[in-house]
Amino acid sequence: MLLSYSVENYKSFKEKCEISFHAIAKNEGSKAVDLLECPKYTKHGVVSSAMIFGANAAGKSNFLKSLKRFCYVAVSSLSKPLTDKLPAASFKLDPKYRTEPSCFDIDFIAGDGVRYVYELSFDQEQITHEALYCYPEGRERMLFKRETHDGKAYVKFGTTLKGERKLSEKNTREDATFLSTATQYETFSQLLPVYNYLEELIKFSDSKELLVDYKEIMQTRLCDFGAGEVELALEKKEIPPEGRAVFQALKNTLISGGVDIDEDNFDEITMVVFKRKDLNGDLIKFEEYEESSGTRKLLGQLPIILDALEKGTIAVIDEIDENIHTSVVQQIIAWFNSKETNPKGAQLLATLHDTNVLNCNYIRKDQVYLVEKNNNMSNLYALIDFKTRTKNFEKSYLEGRYGAIPML
Repeated sequence: MLLSYSVENYKSFKEKCEISFHAIAKNEGSKAVDLLECPKYTKHGVVSSAMIFGANAAGKSNFLKSLKRFCYVAVSSLSKPLTDKLPAASFKLDPKYRTEPSCFDIDFIAGDGVRYVYELSFDQEQITHEALYCYPEGRERMLFKRETHDGKAYVKFGTTLKGERKLSEKNTREDATFLSTATQYETFSQLLPVYNYLEELIKFSDSKELLVDYKEIMQTRLCDFGAGEVELALEKKEIPPEGRAVFQALKNTLISGGVDIDEDNFDEITMVVFKRKDLNGDLIKFEEYEESSGTRKLLGQLPIILDALEKGTIAVIDEIDENIHTSVVQQIIAWFNSKETNPKGAQLLATLHDTNVLNCNYIRKDQVYLVEKNNNMSNLYALIDFKTRTKNFEKSYLEGRYGAIPML
């Protein structure tokens, strides 16, 4: 369960910005939205979804990309090629920040029911800071704190963390997290709940592989949402050896430059095939590119959503409303906001432009965040920062009372 996440000095986010899933005591908005209960760590519960609004190019996508890059470095930096740089992307328009590391903090409850806070800072060459704290009984306990000096990692261990301390510290590279290194040792099983939670967050873009597990319900949902009766299948097409080398070299170059690349396997490409019955009842094959943009969008995001609801994890989706009817977007949000359709406590973090969602029947005020860009710097802030009596958030937003709209 995600409680909060913050980022500083990453792409357009110069100053520290944080999103919180903590529910507030007095809330303006829908009373029909169910909260996730977490009495041990939160006073008023946790919201199951958070929506980020803002003008085009304000920085909404950058915020979600920061979360993905942070999780990637946290769990995968040890396995990256030694020649690859870390995917840091500092704010370039301020000379003071340009050479400083990007900083990330995440506060969450892992699968073991314990609350953790994990801090990570890195530039393109090394992990500059890393720390992990846990709260098994409500009080803070440091598990480890790591700094890097002169190309060497120095780790301070908490008294409750068990494992191969000297060996793991010695084998921690300057460009790899201690978390990804220590979890290679069986004696550091205490860190696995943290590792597993962050690894799960990376999966928010790996939708085609998830399609195998949710094919039947996907076919039903696509039909419900207007795509008609359809049978889905996955086909793998092999990439020639010469093409693989080109793709891998291009990927390494782009990631080193801070560009987000989702594809990891260049041996083959997974394609989705649609099959529909013709007038004679025979199945006719349609390639993915023949489908509408809305259907292709649903094909990408529905497996992520269904997987989160099934496992009680979090779905992170950029532009959830792109080419999607507003009723479908509202239905997806409603799935997360109701205990009936979300009994396992899944969460949704999404960016969007569809202001119909701001209707109080679908969302609470403490579920809304806004991103505005001033002087080329993105700023994320909460709707609850505005003390207004109105219940029509959509009208007030479009009138410019909260900012984060295009300057026309």
